[in-house]
Amino acid sequence: MHTHPLLVKIFDEEKNYLGKGSLNKISGNTILIKGNHLPTIPSKKTIFINIYNELTGISVYECSVGIAADMQMSAIIVKQHKTIERRKSLKIRTDYDVELRLIMRENKVIQTTEPVKIKILNLSIGGLLFTSGTEFLLGDTIVFTFDYNKDNPIILDAKIVRIDPSNDEFSYNNYGCMFNDMSSSDENIICKYLYERQLQVYKKNNN
Repeated sequence: MHTHPLLVKIFDEEKNYLGKGSLNKISGNTILIKGNHLPTIPSKKTIFINIYNELTGISVYECSVGIAADMQMSAIIVKQHKTIERRKSLKIRTDYDVELRLIMRENKVIQTTEPVKIKILNLSIGGLLFTSGTEFLLGDTIVFTFDYNKDNPIILDAKIVRIDPSNDEFSYNNYGCMFNDMSSSDENIICKYLYERQLQVYKKNNN
């Protein structure tokens, strides 16, 4: 039995993020979700429910909405998709180059003579790992534009919480970051990118 309720995230058929809550229980083929301000979705609408378990990973269910209210939702399981293992769910490998808009250190803007570029090595809904020829310190905050959706680029900021020193003189340090507060719309864009990137990696590894 879990000490804390499991996190549940809800998506539509296009993998757009709709909202989140916590798992009440799974009874037979019905998933019961509780929370505050759950999305109001018409009955029989197809949704995808991701249940996050720290031990096993992400369980993905394709469902049909039963009852959707502000504080409770029921969904009928149509199909259970393959569980995304914990070690695979933590991050998605990327190769994404961005130019930083801003670097903050102790609440002060760091002035640089030239634009600072970083390469994002992996990305998750909670943070990222990047490498750069520029040296950073623990606690630094980076701000950059994530333009995966060219029609709706978003500005993200993340705090450096870990530094992995380079192994040799030919490589750079890696920096682990946690995103600061992120809006639901920004989280939606990140989630869509992760879904598509995960599919690309899966196809590449299985060709």
